[in-house]
Amino acid sequence: MLYGKWKIDSFSFTHRYMIIQLPGIFENLFTNSDASDLVAILDKAKSELFTSADSLQNFSENLPINIYQAIVEFAKEQKLTLASPNDLEIIIDKIREEILNLPVLNLQIAVVPTPKNVMNISRWLSAQIGKKILLTIEINHDLVAGAALEFEGFYKDYTFKTKMEDYLKKTKLRDFIRE
Repeated sequence: MLYGKWKIDSFSFTHRYMIIQLPGIFENLFTNSDASDLVAILDKAKSELFTSADSLQNFSENLPINIYQAIVEFAKEQKLTLASPNDLEIIIDKIREEILNLPVLNLQIAVVPTPKNVMNISRWLSAQIGKKILLTIEINHDLVAGAALEFEGFYKDYTFKTKMEDYLKKTKLRDFIRE
């Protein structure tokens, strides 16, 4: 089962020689599914940009306020105007690209975490890795406790199940238990 939908603090990150600050955009991105949902919102807004004469008015009304405010701030930084659908399209494409380039960490845990726990896990993992990440959380009750992490081709298993299996192998209790 996958788990998602949380809030985190705003942040800035460096991507291809430019620093982008988008607190209104990224404060609600926590999991990979959150990112997918936001990309879908941006894609829908972009598809409606050229549909009518009121498309610019509709654009601001159809987006969550924090996303719209972040787009306004980003436009100011990039010296783009919101009066042009073409400029809005450029802004949406840049933001979309930044979202899609965020790295994803796969996390397996035994219990469903609270939103506060997910927030703490995300903050801690991002700090340890040194960059903002999105989480994909999988609940696996067989793990008993602990966590297994996969990120950029590396896998670490910190689960109780693995620790217990290792202990049983070392002490040869496994053979005793099976008899």
